[in-house]
Amino acid sequence: MRVAEFDTAATTTVPTLEAERLPVVCGPGVAAALAELGRTEDVHLSPDNRRLAIAGHLSNRVLVLGISVDWGGEVPHVRLHSPQPFVSHEFSYPHGLFWGSDDTLLVANRQGGVPVFRIPPPAGDATPCELQPLLRLETAHPGLVETPGSVSARPLGCGCLDVLVCNNYTHQVTQHLVDLDGVRPGAVAGSPLLARGLDIPDGVAHSPDGRWIAVSNHNEHCVRLYDASRALGPDAEPVARLLGVDYPHGLRFVESSRRILVADAGAPFVHVYTCPGGRWQGDLWHNHRLRVLDEDTFLQGRSNPQEGGPKGLDTDLQGRLMVITNEMVPLAFFDLRPLLDRLHDSGRAGPGRAVDQPVQDTQVWRRQVQGLARAQRLMEEQLRAQTALAEARASELTHRDALLAQQQDHLQQVERALEQTQVALADSQRGMAELLASRSWRLMAPYRRAGRVFRRWLARAKV
Repeated sequence: MRVAEFDTAATTTVPTLEAERLPVVCGPGVAAALAELGRTEDVHLSPDNRRLAIAGHLSNRVLVLGISVDWGGEVPHVRLHSPQPFVSHEFSYPHGLFWGSDDTLLVANRQGGVPVFRIPPPAGDATPCELQPLLRLETAHPGLVETPGSVSARPLGCGCLDVLVCNNYTHQVTQHLVDLDGVRPGAVAGSPLLARGLDIPDGVAHSPDGRWIAVSNHNEHCVRLYDASRALGPDAEPVARLLGVDYPHGLRFVESSRRILVADAGAPFVHVYTCPGGRWQGDLWHNHRLRVLDEDTFLQGRSNPQEGGPKGLDTDLQGRLMVITNEMVPLAFFDLRPLLDRLHDSGRAGPGRAVDQPVQDTQVWRRQVQGLARAQRLMEEQLRAQTALAEARASELTHRDALLAQQQDHLQQVERALEQTQVALADSQRGMAELLASRSWRLMAPYRRAGRVFRRWLARAKV
């Protein structure tokens, strides 16, 4: 398909709103740290909304900033402070990140794995600090994590995290149960979760109530929604698809899962989708789109049809603040309140009951156990196939051994015959030597010479 078929700027008829960008006040060292970060990808606010993490994709570093928002002034503004640049030997093109808690950060590396780090409090120094991982998902679950590009985590009541990882170029989402509260942090379980129809899954998000899982499907040009209260597996189909986006990237649920914001990497917009009738289902188009980049900035970063637009996207817990990242604009903040007020006034899924009751931890555990059971069945099938192959190879080796034994028997027979021939030859040579050395042989020599002369004369006489 041609890229033009997915150019929402040319085809959409939904309202386009100018997002209200908030002014930013940068504390000491913040601007320099952002400049050193280079091209940004994902962005995420900590659960307490006091820290902000940004992935520096090409610089192989992660930047953590302190953040506060003044909503009470005449002009609300964002204040960024306490920059903490981090480096690690685990960073290899960091692309996605997610706070598992206020001081625990998961980082998805496109050419690495998903390490989990403990982030120290600010020390007042913007010098890059080396991080050592608490654990690595790719080590705990070998073979599952490959080319990870984004990650989402949801805390469970037991202290564990339900972690989802988009493995971009293996085209699957894997699930991991991570225990950070134990004496020694570890990954309890891991298995493939979603695969059918995925073509470069480039973003993933849990809904706040845990009921829904949203996946940005890059080459399908849509977001896929899965009902987490149902049985899920690699063959599961989505219950809904969000259409009208060129190249979906970062995404977040807002308003108790009733709406979804989707960053479009191929357009200067964030698309807004509303859940109709309290349930996500079917093919849905965006209700509104927010312009978050002006045309000049967008075109500066448009090196190809898949670039130029916003990449990372996050919101605060109250759904008032939206933050995006972009190659030309490392960070930008927006006030969501005018948009939500407008949607409420239009009567579209305004405040009311939650879409569904929150998914209980037992459902997550059941999903994890079902995933482990599937993984075990797959391993058993692979083991049976490997056993059958090994048995076939063993049978072939047995046949070859039998042939080799026959060849060895034949060779031994030949060797015995050769030995007998050599013994006979030696006996013959000894007999000849004895004859030549005998007195009779010497006495008969004149007669032998006469015989030779007579034979030559006889041959000439016949001629």
